Amino acid sequence: TGAPDVTFGSNGTAIFNLNNGDDMAYAILRSPFDNRILIGGRVGDGSTKTDFLVMAITESGLLDSTFGNNGRASIHIKVNDAGLDLAVQANGRIVLGGTSGAGFATNDFAICRFNDDGSIDSTFGTNGATLSEVSSFFSDIEDIALQADGKIVAAGIAANFNNDMGIVRYKGDDIATSTDDAMTSAVAAFSAFPNPSAGLFMIQWNAPMKYTGPATLQLIN
Repeated sequence: TGAPDVTFGSNGTAIFNLNNGDDMAYAILRSPFDNRILIGGRVGDGSTKTDFLVMAITESGLLDSTFGNNGRASIHIKVNDAGLDLAVQANGRIVLGGTSGAGFATNDFAICRFNDDGSIDSTFGTNGATLSEVSSFFSDIEDIALQADGKIVAAGIAANFNNDMGIVRYKGDDIATSTDDAMTSAVAAFSAFPNPSAGLFMIQWNAPMKYTGPATLQLIN
């Protein structure tokens, strides 16, 4: 109805003072693996410095203490960092894309990745982040899409003397697929997610109709 939901936060509003600078949220989504809400943005540190931020809150508007540092995870690349869009991969890892720079007209495409517990995924890029100089003036990622094969597509602004569109595709994680000859067709994809897993995961097999009956699955660590 558009009325504030009084069961969320304080009479429908949740405010988080995270640091001694400007804290801003630019993206929000529900995690596909649990009920927590993920927020992407930036966390301020003084009057000029900002870091990439991913925050997790519960459906009631409280910080999720099981994620990162009491509900928040951040990464610092340059002086001015901001996460503008986020996505969750099939393995549970959180991809945050945005912009990073040292001052006026120096910002580049920036993308970083966190594990599902809020820790930085050091296997991604350099210590969890990748910078891409898309234009000579400034550039920033406005939106992220995940391909079925695990690659990450980022699109946004690439400004030279005027504003152009920039698109960069990054390598993500290869989606696990079977090598069985019976499953090589496009409609017969086998996947396990999240991968890696702490013990609870889902197996999906989109098999052609001609394959019926019981299946035997062997799991090897």
